[in-house]
Amino acid sequence: MIAVGQNLVTLIYGPEFAHLRVIVSLLALSVPLLPLATLSTSLLRALGILWPPTAVGVFAAVIDVGLSFALIPRFGPTGAAVASTLAQVSLAVPLLVYASRSIEGSALGARSLLRSLLVTGIAGGVAVIPAIRLGPGIGLAVGLVLYALLLLVLALVLRPLLRADATW
Repeated sequence: MIAVGQNLVTLIYGPEFAHLRVIVSLLALSVPLLPLATLSTSLLRALGILWPPTAVGVFAAVIDVGLSFALIPRFGPTGAAVASTLAQVSLAVPLLVYASRSIEGSALGARSLLRSLLVTGIAGGVAVIPAIRLGPGIGLAVGLVLYALLLLVLALVLRPLLRADATW
């Protein structure tokens, strides 16, 4: 979404919406964090830990509102996208850390997480090149195919999953 979302807006809605491409890219940065925040909150609630997700949610809401007041008057919709993305980060990261520490005897797998970020970052970074250079139609298609191929090859080479996760 980050790599090809810019062209997707133009392809679906037309060139008159091309000015929204940056906003879509900014908002797409938080997309990987949303399932992590939801999973972390669900895990903590299942363990009977209710207060931290609530407190972190309130903290993220304050960040969102505060940054919105600070950024929207000067930067408009782009400021709103930045405020929203940073609020999502301020929600997801503490929840992920707290949830991972709440499970006794398990490791977060920091190396695995870094390899996963590296795999998706490289694949997305390369996929954005044809998406930008070739335009909305063909660039989007080539970018998506390139992303999928690179994701597969890099995952096979860098092995981002922990052995325990890959076995089941």
